[in-house]
Amino acid sequence: MFCALLSLAFLGLGVPGLLETIALHRSNGEVDARIVDSRVMSTRYGLSYEVKYVFQSALNTRSIGRKGLFYENLWSSLPEAEWKKVVEAGYVAVKYDPSNLRNNAPLVELPSLLDNSVPIVLGLFLSCGIVVVEAKRRRLPRTLSAVG
Repeated sequence: MFCALLSLAFLGLGVPGLLETIALHRSNGEVDARIVDSRVMSTRYGLSYEVKYVFQSALNTRSIGRKGLFYENLWSSLPEAEWKKVVEAGYVAVKYDPSNLRNNAPLVELPSLLDNSVPIVLGLFLSCGIVVVEAKRRRLPRTLSAVG
């Protein structure tokens, strides 16, 4: 039962994220977003160059930043050369989905389709494992349980 719930959780997280990523890649919404903060973070893999930004679309006067699953106004990582350029300029080119303005990312670092595919693959793998285990369980002769 736990594996079934876990596979559903993986699929539930992966599928909406993949659909948002596809919508973002297909979108033609682009805007120059104002950088509101920047930082350089030390990670175990080296330095991470990050910015926070906000923008307003033509249809919405509210400032919009980058959102995540649970948080809003997230930091966005950029390649070092791009980070230096956008911090100096004070703005970054952002691609957004006009039907969902919170679905946005810096144009130079759009989310990968593979990022959201991992939970989907894990969910499908667990689901297939459950089907195989259940099929084998149902094939066991009933006489084994009657012996005793």
